[in-house]
This record gives sequence, C-alpha cells and structure tokens, in this order.
Amino acid sequence: IVFTDAFVRMAESTDELRTIMAHEVGHARNHHVLRMVLQKSLLAGLVTVITGDIATAGSIAIALPQFLLEASYSREVEYEADAVAREYLLATGKPLTLFADIMGRFEEHSAGQVSAPGILRTHPATAERIRAFQD
Repeated sequence: IVFTDAFVRMAESTDELRTIMAHEVGHARNHHVLRMVLQKSLLAGLVTVITGDIATAGSIAIALPQFLLEASYSREVEYEADAVAREYLLATGKPLTLFADIMGRFEEHSAGQVSAPGILRTHPATAERIRAFQD
C-alpha cells in the first residue's frame, strides 16, 4: 500500500490516513486482487471455449464486456473495502466522519477531472460513499 505525498498532505490527521489504510487492508483481507485475476482468467477461458480461438481471448472482442464486468466488480469491492474501514472506525471508537472528511477532500481535489459515465466507473460515486459514513 502506497500513499502519494499529495494524498498524505491532503489528510488532516494520522487518523484519516489510518482510516484509508483500513480501507486498503480491506482489499487485501477480501482477496480482491486474486478475485480479479481469477475473473479475468475465467472470462478469457470462456471466450476461448466459445470461439475455439485462443488468440481471440486477448482481442478487442472481449475488451468491452471485460471492461464492463471489471467496472462493476470494482465498485462492489470498493464497498467491501469501505465496510472494513467502517469496522475499523467503530472498533477503535473513532468518528465515522474521518472517512467522509478525507473522501470529501479527495473529491474536491479531483474536481474538474474527466469522469466516466456511471456504468463505466470503477469506483462508486464519492457522495454515496460519504453518506454511508455520516450515519
């Protein structure tokens, strides 16, 4: 897990960084990278079985379906990792707003950057994620 200098400067406290670290640990704890690798392998295998052509498995023919599948999967795993950050905050007695606050600053920092339409996003809408930590 690596935090950029810009991200560290964005944080207003070590607790905010710990909260984001808990989110990232959630990815590791839930084996998200391994699951994504297996998912890609299964999709490539399915295309190979259907087409009978192993070269097609790496071609543009599967690029869009694979991208859409990955985007949806990525949103799902972000929610799972957010849940781990929430668990961490509740277990340590820290306010849930720590996650909401740094995510809000991250959103402000990212303002103006081109954003993909909803179905193509790899992360859930930040406002939605923030609301889950304001309960």
